[in-house]
Amino acid sequence: MRNTNTYSREFASPSKEELLEAYCLLYKMHPHDLIPLESELPIELQPESRDKYRIIMTMILSDRTWDCSLLMSLGKLFSDCPNMNSFKDLGNWNDAKDLLKKYGFEVDEPTESYVDRFWCLVRLYFDKWNQTINDDNIETLNAERGHGYTQKFMRTLYAYVLGRQNFLPLDAESFKVLENVGLYDHDSNIDAVRADVENKLSGEQGILIDLHEMLRFLGETSGKSVRERTKIVVGWNACRLLCSNKPEMENSILEMDPSASGQG
Repeated sequence: MRNTNTYSREFASPSKEELLEAYCLLYKMHPHDLIPLESELPIELQPESRDKYRIIMTMILSDRTWDCSLLMSLGKLFSDCPNMNSFKDLGNWNDAKDLLKKYGFEVDEPTESYVDRFWCLVRLYFDKWNQTINDDNIETLNAERGHGYTQKFMRTLYAYVLGRQNFLPLDAESFKVLENVGLYDHDSNIDAVRADVENKLSGEQGILIDLHEMLRFLGETSGKSVRERTKIVVGWNACRLLCSNKPEMENSILEMDPSASGQG
């Protein structure tokens, strides 16, 4: 029988054992040969080997999906703007929006939050952060919720930028999968569910971030054609390469044959 947990209201929640059983089932179903999980990446692609500027920009601009269109936009942006100092001439929010639009990012509703996050990052970098991106500075983004740095998004930064494995980003796609498999009711509060899963699984090394990735992959690819799934797989893996500390990865990604990724 399900337990009840209180957040803004009571809701039915699975036990730790049920969550672990679901994790094991998802783990068996996941295509590890196509999409290695975050905790299983080679050292060259793990958080400590990531370029801080590139990974934080990728997270800011890829809240909804990692596919080939995002990859091409990121590759061109990083090629022309290799670091945060490239944005020193941006004067206001509209300048930031125009720059992102130039590189092909979707910046109109409902994705204007990308612009909010980006412009907030730029302002902090050239002001309070003294033109430095480090772990302490990233922590201060928690106070910028009005600019898109929500509870969920901060968990994304903690997990992917700072490498903390006791946080569950749990975006809308991942949450929908949890509901569809019956672990939580369809009218559950996403923040309550996120807290519930974190409370029960935070002591299990690497499980939370891998659970998020398996759920997100299922959510993004469910019902998609082979061509669309291929674009997601290629985009997901290439974004990881793009964020590594090895600049030589960039040219190989930008020269990628679109037909090989399903774009042609």
